[in-house]
Amino acid sequence: MLRKIPNYIKYITANLLVIFLYTFIYRILFYFFYAQLDEANVSEIKTAYALGIRFDIKLSVLFILPLSILVLFMNHRFFKNKVYRYISKTYLTISYFIITLFYFFDFGYYDYLNTRLNASSLRFLSNFKISSQVLLESYPVFRITLVLILLSFVFYKIVGFIYKKYAVNSVNISKKSRALYVFLLLLTLSFGIYNSLTHYPLRWSQAFFSKNNNINQFALNPILYFFDSFEFRNEGVDIEKTKSFYPAVARELNLPKDSLNFYRTFQFTED
Repeated sequence: MLRKIPNYIKYITANLLVIFLYTFIYRILFYFFYAQLDEANVSEIKTAYALGIRFDIKLSVLFILPLSILVLFMNHRFFKNKVYRYISKTYLTISYFIITLFYFFDFGYYDYLNTRLNASSLRFLSNFKISSQVLLESYPVFRITLVLILLSFVFYKIVGFIYKKYAVNSVNISKKSRALYVFLLLLTLSFGIYNSLTHYPLRWSQAFFSKNNNINQFALNPILYFFDSFEFRNEGVDIEKTKSFYPAVARELNLPKDSLNFYRTFQFTED
């Protein structure tokens, strides 16, 4: 059965699996060195792991998707042109580099602020001189850079090995069979992105299911969370809306109904 699967389908699947395993390694590292879940509920840890794996699968599919489109469009011709080999190796190496860079920043960010990397971290770029100085004084930047270079070389070799493994003549199969394999792969990739059996796709907010914030932080994928959080990175308190809804909230929570005192409380924000 496996012999009948076109090599370009195997190539996509193999790279998808390797990317997922690589992101999962960082999840394991985060669990042992940063998560602080010693006193957490075991059931919630399992739930966080399950959610985290789903996030990692979604990320892996998103990274492999552009290359998959190229490979499926070219199908068996993909392995016959050296240009595609260089494109695939360069793209995958850059992808691994980006993943690694994000996780390195995420670990450092969490160690500093006890929260996963998100879009609000870009505020540190507003004063790049001070931020870079703190970075250089707090972390071994040069050693980390050396590690990134070495890892990039390793990634380049790994993606080259995978390419060579499947860049061989595969057995001839009918057009209907090829179409079926392509359809099944596209279906799998689509489900990997949607990643849900309900009417709603997998969302970053699902990670915040526990009252234990450490559990929620562990469930997140920092790369997905970083880009998803762009939507609300500049949100603040809307004083006018808060004032309008305060009477109803006050009745429900038995809070002071003196709106004048409430306004004074938030006067500093208006100024």
